[in-house]
Order: sequence, then structure tokens, then C-alpha cells
Amino acid sequence: MKLILTFISFFVLYSQLFSQTNEEKIQTLIKEGIKMHDAQNYNDALAKYNEVLKIDKNNSQALYEIATTYLVTKKYDECIKYADKVIKNKPNFAYQAFDLKGSALDYQGKSEKAIKNYQMGIKLYPNYFMLHFNLGITYLRQNKVKEGENSLRQAITLYSSYPSAHYYLGWIANKRGDKIQTILAMSHYILLENQSERSLDAYKILKMNLNNLINKKSDKDNNITISISAESMKNEESMAAYELFFIPSLEKDKKNTILEVTKTDEMTDFDVQFAQFCNFLDVIKNEKKNIWIDIYVKLFTHIKKAGHLLVASKIIAYPTIDSDSKVWITGNIEKVKTFAEWYQSFKKND
Repeated sequence: MKLILTFISFFVLYSQLFSQTNEEKIQTLIKEGIKMHDAQNYNDALAKYNEVLKIDKNNSQALYEIATTYLVTKKYDECIKYADKVIKNKPNFAYQAFDLKGSALDYQGKSEKAIKNYQMGIKLYPNYFMLHFNLGITYLRQNKVKEGENSLRQAITLYSSYPSAHYYLGWIANKRGDKIQTILAMSHYILLENQSERSLDAYKILKMNLNNLINKKSDKDNNITISISAESMKNEESMAAYELFFIPSLEKDKKNTILEVTKTDEMTDFDVQFAQFCNFLDVIKNEKKNIWIDIYVKLFTHIKKAGHLLVASKIIAYPTIDSDSKVWITGNIEKVKTFAEWYQSFKKND
């Protein structure tokens, strides 16, 4: 009896050691595969992941990494095949597999299947923002703008530091003719991503809307025309009516306090306009709550209150070919770092 117990104890210990050794080997292989994938050595990466599957054919992490590599290499059927295996295993990161599968279906032009996949994923994992974001992008590709906007808004509500969601929401607002919402979304986007090609496009869109909003001029009869697009009028949360706040006073002894900004030597014309815009945001910050007030207006009014408005303005103007902002930022790195720390703290406590 003692001999049997000794054998059993040895067998259990051996099994544990064997299992531990295998797990360590699996993690090493996966890390090596990810490193190769990041270096664009995709075939070598796949070889590492397949070594894992020889040890554990149902290893969800290896299956997921294989699906990721197949998506990048545009082998969409294979991506879907392995993503489905991950979903079937139901690991704690299955929500990412729904995201991979949806992207593969969308790239194949199977938009309806992609939408159903995202919706299924959202039903199981409603708090994963990327499922909402990619669902929104698929809707936009189908020209279903309202559905796309709703999904993007949900993504931003769940995670407001994802640049692309702000960019596309700003793009929608610009197409609709909502100047204020365009400025808000594109400004937030550029704060998060300001060294890409599309950040320059975003800045140009933002600057055009800011100019049209603030530089309102009267005709010979002192009339000022505000044009509101039909699409903007259909939008329940349109801010077009607020454009009245930017009309200069026609009476010499009265001034529009929103437009009153003292220009310092550090400030460009853009910095002045952006400061004027943020003066306006202070006026509407207690308006009826929606995503524009709760996320965008709240952020920029707090930036102003904390004394970081000039830094934020310089960062937003960074993508432009005008070197003034870049020179200022180079000479004020500590202020930029302080603002970055403040932003992270604000988002953490928001």
C-alpha cells in the first residue's frame, strides 16, 4: 500500500513538473512568434505558433495569434477559421477574436456577415469598445451614417482615448455641416494623434470650420448670414444654433466677451481662435447632457481651467506645415509633459 501511494505521489509530481515545463515552453514559443510577427517575419511566426499547437492543439492564445497573422497577411478565410476556434474555446479574450473575424469578413466585402458577427460579439462582450468601433466603420462603408455614428459614439463612451473614433465622428459632423461638433471631435483626435498624414487632414478640416465659425462678417447693411445645412437641422443634437454666440456686436460700446482674447507674443492667430472657441464652451458647459457636452466640452473646459489651453492649442496645430507650433513645443517640452500627465490623470478620474 505504501509502495502504491509512493508511486501515485511520484506520478502526480511528475505530471505537474511536465505540465509546468510545457506551459513555460508554450509561453516562450508564443513570445518568439509575436516578436517575429512584429518584425514582419510572418511565416516564422506561424511556425512558432504551430509548434505550440503540437503541444496543445486547443491553445487559445496560439490560435488567436495565428488568426492575427493571417489577417495581416490578407489570408482572410484562414483568419476566420482560427478566430472561430478561439471563439469556440471561450477564453477570456474571445472578444478580440470576434473583432478579428469581423475585420476579415469586412475586408472580403461581406459586410452583412461582418455586422452580424460584431453584433454577436457585442451581445456577449458589450463593454469592448473595438467591437462598437469596427461595427461603426462597417456601417459607414455601407453608407449607413446614422448607424455608424451611433456605434462610434458608443465606442467613445466606453473608451474616449481611442483616436480613430474621434476622427470618424468628426468626419461625420463635417459632412453634416456641424461646425462646432467637427471642431470638438477633430481637436480631441489631434490631441491623441498628431504626427500622421490624416492628422494634417484633420487639422485642415478643423481650421476651416474654426475660420467659418469665428470670422463672421456683415454685409453693407450690417446683416450676418448663418447657413445651416439640411442634414444639420435633422440632427437632434446639432449645435448649429450656438453659432449665434460668435456674432460680433454691432454696437460700438458693447463687445462680444466670447471673442475677447488678449493675444500674447506666444500666440498665433490659430491660438487666438481656439481660445475664443473655448470661451464659448464655458458658456454652454452646463447645457443638456449628451456626448458632446459630457466628453468634449467637459475636456476642453477643464483644460482651460487647469491652465493648459495654450499647450493644447499648440499640440492641435502641430500637424500643420507652419513651424510655429513645432518650434514652440520644442522649446517648451516640460509644459508639454506636464499637460500629458494632467491629461492622463483627468482621463483616469473622469
